[in-house]
Amino acid sequence: MDEITLVPAEQVENCICQEVLEIEVPVMLELGKQMIDYCAKNGAVGLACPQIGLPKKMFVFRKTENTFQIVINPTFYPISKKPIKVLESCMTYPDKSFLVKRYKEIQAVVFVWEQEKLLKRGYTLTGNKSIVFQHECLHVGNGTDTVGTTIKQYGTPQIDPPIPIDELVYPDADHIITEEITKIEETENGIL
Repeated sequence: MDEITLVPAEQVENCICQEVLEIEVPVMLELGKQMIDYCAKNGAVGLACPQIGLPKKMFVFRKTENTFQIVINPTFYPISKKPIKVLESCMTYPDKSFLVKRYKEIQAVVFVWEQEKLLKRGYTLTGNKSIVFQHECLHVGNGTDTVGTTIKQYGTPQIDPPIPIDELVYPDADHIITEEITKIEETENGIL
């Protein structure tokens, strides 16, 4: 793929995404690296394939201050009983912020690339990681309910996430690969 560019909001909103197939994974992982570079250069915490005009169920999101994670064929299930209201921004709508409902704690379900095949894995996300994961999941058409429905839209510049990203603990797993902004590190078991 050429240089990453965002597509108009209408194209993102109407996108029907397909799952990433095993045969597509090597190309999608390369695209994921480009998406991470784009996020790092533009101060974004996440970017989904529909936002760049590709109808695939894949996104990247910031795991720590200097690392991102490539997420393939994701979905999530709420662990928290009730959603909370959060104010968030989106690169698709750069001059607006939205009050939305998100779950503070979720079970994330993703596929990882291990031994030349996609394998299903799950882990718990809390706080801002959970919120960003849900936001990106909804871009690719996943999630178990409509909790992402906008409560109120604000026509103001972007506002920082409600929970500082560096104050949260992110559960790690041996099978996850993180894409560092400066270099790529792989675990023994494969790529996420």
